[in-house]
Amino acid sequence: MAYSTLEVEFTGLMEGNREAIWLWGLFFELERPIQGPVLLMGDNKGVIDTAHNPKYHNRTKYTLLKYQGVKESVTEGNITVTYVPTGEMPADGLTKALTPAKHEQFLKLLNLSRPCGFQRGFVWN
Repeated sequence: MAYSTLEVEFTGLMEGNREAIWLWGLFFELERPIQGPVLLMGDNKGVIDTAHNPKYHNRTKYTLLKYQGVKESVTEGNITVTYVPTGEMPADGLTKALTPAKHEQFLKLLNLSRPCGFQRGFVWN
C-alpha cells in the first residue's frame, strides 16, 4: 500500500528501472551492449528530484529506502530520468479518457495515423 502520490509515482519509476536493468542484460547477452543510459521519462518533478537526490525530500527518507536501486542506477549512469509534461506523455492515452483532439495527439505521439479510405485500424508512419 502506498501512502503518498510520490510513493506511487516512484514505484512506477522503480519498475522502469527494473526493466532498464533487464534490457541492459538482454542486449549484453546478445553481444549488442547498450551505449549510454536508458532514458526514463516522467511527469512528476518530485519523483525526478528524489531519483537524483533522495535526501531532497525529508518526508520520504524512510518510505523510499526500498527504492535506493533507482538512485544507484542514476548515479552509475545506467538510467537517465527526465521530465516530460503531462500533455506530451504517450502513456496517458492508454490510461485516461481522451477527447477527439487528445486522441489525435496521442496517435501522433505514437507515430500512428489512419490509412486513407479506412474507418478502422491504424498504420505506422
